[in-house]
Amino acid sequence: MTCREKLQIEHPECVNEIFDGGCRDCPTNYGYCTDGKCDCKTVNDDICKLCWDQEYEGEVTALEIGLLQYSNLRNNINRVKNEVLGEDYWNVGMDVYTCDKFMCDSLIHKYKELKSERNSWKIWFLVTFITWGIFLAVRVFGG
Repeated sequence: MTCREKLQIEHPECVNEIFDGGCRDCPTNYGYCTDGKCDCKTVNDDICKLCWDQEYEGEVTALEIGLLQYSNLRNNINRVKNEVLGEDYWNVGMDVYTCDKFMCDSLIHKYKELKSERNSWKIWFLVTFITWGIFLAVRVFGG
């Protein structure tokens, strides 16, 4: 687990791209890096990313790993939702579970819609091809 992932679990509000390195302050400020690997005298995006992406030195509990996995899953689900359904998508689910179910239903509906659009294009192409073929055959062989 990296220092960034540890911060995401303990202080998710402190992980944001507006901060140098994508996280607020320095890993040493949270007690994540105590061996002096972080050089906090020079603060810029690249140096801070190196510090935050180093391995966390402390113990990692199963609960923390589960929270990190859940956080990653939520981020990936939201990324898919934004890409496929749009950032303005919402549904009427009352909790995260029903919202996720409704979102999955919407994703399946969108997939089937796109699949049918793709198949209708193929049908249109085939009908056009056959029609032109008949037209050319009649013109060439004179019917």
